[in-house]
Amino acid sequence: MKFLALPTLASLAVALLLNPNLYGQCPTGDVTLTTQAQVNQFGATYPNCTTIAGVLTIGGGANTNINNLNGLRQLVTVEDELVIANNPLLNNLSGLSNLANAESIEIVNNDKITNLNGLQNISALPGDLIVDGNALLKNFAGLTALQTVGGGMDILNNPQLTGLNGLQALNNIDGELVISGNDVLTNSSALAALTYVGDGIEISFNPLMLNLSGLAGLTTLSGDLLIMSNNSLTNLNGLNNLTSIGGELALELNPKLTNLNALSNLTHIGIGGLGIVENATLKNLNGLQNLTMLDGDLGIELNPLLANITALAGLTAIGGGLEIELNPVLSNFNGLNNIAAIGTDLAISTNTALLNINALSSLLTIGGSLEIELNPLLANLNGLNNLTSVGLDFNVFSNDALPNLNGLNNLTTIGGSLVIELNPALTAISGFRSLTVVGGDFLVGLNNALVTMNGFDALSTINGAVEVELNPLLINLAGLNAVTYIGTDVDLFANNALTSLNGLNSLNTVGGDFTIEQNTALASLAGLNSLTSVGGDFDISLNTVLTSLNGLNSLTSVGGFFEVSDNPALSLCATAGICAYLDNGGIADFENNQVGCNSQAEVEAACSRTLLMVKNPTDTDGYVQAKSTKKTSIQTTDGGSTAVTSNRPGFGSLFPNPTTGEIALVFDKAVAGQITILDLTGRMVAKQELAGQNLRLDLTGHTAGMYWLLVQFSDGTTWREKIVKQ
Repeated sequence: MKFLALPTLASLAVALLLNPNLYGQCPTGDVTLTTQAQVNQFGATYPNCTTIAGVLTIGGGANTNINNLNGLRQLVTVEDELVIANNPLLNNLSGLSNLANAESIEIVNNDKITNLNGLQNISALPGDLIVDGNALLKNFAGLTALQTVGGGMDILNNPQLTGLNGLQALNNIDGELVISGNDVLTNSSALAALTYVGDGIEISFNPLMLNLSGLAGLTTLSGDLLIMSNNSLTNLNGLNNLTSIGGELALELNPKLTNLNALSNLTHIGIGGLGIVENATLKNLNGLQNLTMLDGDLGIELNPLLANITALAGLTAIGGGLEIELNPVLSNFNGLNNIAAIGTDLAISTNTALLNINALSSLLTIGGSLEIELNPLLANLNGLNNLTSVGLDFNVFSNDALPNLNGLNNLTTIGGSLVIELNPALTAISGFRSLTVVGGDFLVGLNNALVTMNGFDALSTINGAVEVELNPLLINLAGLNAVTYIGTDVDLFANNALTSLNGLNSLNTVGGDFTIEQNTALASLAGLNSLTSVGGDFDISLNTVLTSLNGLNSLTSVGGFFEVSDNPALSLCATAGICAYLDNGGIADFENNQVGCNSQAEVEAACSRTLLMVKNPTDTDGYVQAKSTKKTSIQTTDGGSTAVTSNRPGFGSLFPNPTTGEIALVFDKAVAGQITILDLTGRMVAKQELAGQNLRLDLTGHTAGMYWLLVQFSDGTTWREKIVKQ
């Protein structure tokens, strides 16, 4: 008598796992099979199941032992993803021979699969095809019916993949095509039917790839084309029909790439730009001669044998930036002759054979920054002679042979900072004669041969800081004569030949700190005559031969701390300008200077007995001396003008003050003497005899500003007062 075998508990558990409804045609939702037993049980449990409604995952478990997929022969459709992953024993896909449809397919990390036989009925994938990390996969045999991929196709890290045979019918990829990290892949010829890739293409890190012959059917590409780190690639054959790239074209780290001839039909590259970087044997850019539109950046960098770029002559504008850096045999930029505008930055850096940039003579505008750095043989900037504006910073840094900046005479605006540093042969900064505004900082430093700053004739406004530092031969600041306003700090530091500040004669406002420090030859502050206001701290220190503060004749306001210290030769601080500043309530710290300049009280005391120098043509030295007296008080008249009344009994008053022309002097009694009007440098501008009780002075013809009124009475006493002429 025979007994029917009962199912084991284990087999019942698998069946229940696969399908809560034991008697249905197919399981509902996603299905995951991680063991061979589960694959076999699926076939036994669902012999008539043709469709998986969700994701089908085969493999991936900690104890995966799947070696065949025969239990899945009945499947025709996987409505979501088919994932075959992490199966160390699976050696073929033949169990899927009836599968005709899947949303997408991922075949990842299956150590023994050598081909894709079993997928021969797949003709279209709405989603992605990903084949990654299959150690023994040699080709794509099995996908011979595949014509379209609606998503992307990634062929990655398959170390034994020698070709793409099996993909001969593929004509359309709506997403991105990536072929990367396949150690023995030599060509892509099996993709010859491919005519459309909707996004970008990346072919990278395929060390034996010889050409791109499988891409010959492409004429346009809306995304990027990245050809990178293919060690055996000698040319770009296969891209011969390509006319337009919507994204980036990157040709990088292809050490045997000798030419770009296959790009001869390319006319347009989009916003991603063109990067030609670190191609060790590339000598020229021939093949790009029909390129006329570049919407993004152009980067030409680290190409050790690149000797010319003449093939770029069709470009008239670059929408992004232009970077030409670290090309050691490139001596000129011939080929860029027609470029009139650069949208963002221009960087010319570390081109050790570069002699000139004459080919940039059509360039009118740079939207971003301009950097000219570390080009040891560059002898001039003549190619920038038509440049009118730089949107951001302009840096000229460490160009060993550059003697001047001639060639910039049409530049009117720098939106950011101007930095001129570490140019050892630079003797003059002539060339900026049309520049009117620097939007950021103005930095001139460490230029060992710089003698003069002539060349900034029209520059009136610097919105940022000014730093002139460590220029050992710079003797003055002539060239900055038109500058009236500096927005933030001024730092004049360690310019050992600087003898005066002539060149800053028009400067009236410094918005931030003003530092004059360690200028060992600075004997005078002449040049600061017009300075009225310093918004922050004002520091004059460690200037070893500075003897006088003459030059600060108009200073009325220091917003922060005013310090004059450690100037060992400074003995004259009680100048007309400093005395006027202190008279108006100004505060300063004087210390470690010569006697007479070591405290505010000491300087104020000197101010009270200062001998004002008045021009007198009868004296052999050209001057007479007049003694100062006590301060005066200020009263406001009913008419709104200001009258100044002497504190000394028997004296009178003067009004109006400020005045637009005439001033009336009224004394308490009849007096005799002489009245002299001095400007703040001590120069006499008017003189008149005094006799009587009333006197009128007329300053109508004199320049607006501050003056000293000096009254020398016949009894030897004096009265001095400031007058403001409007």
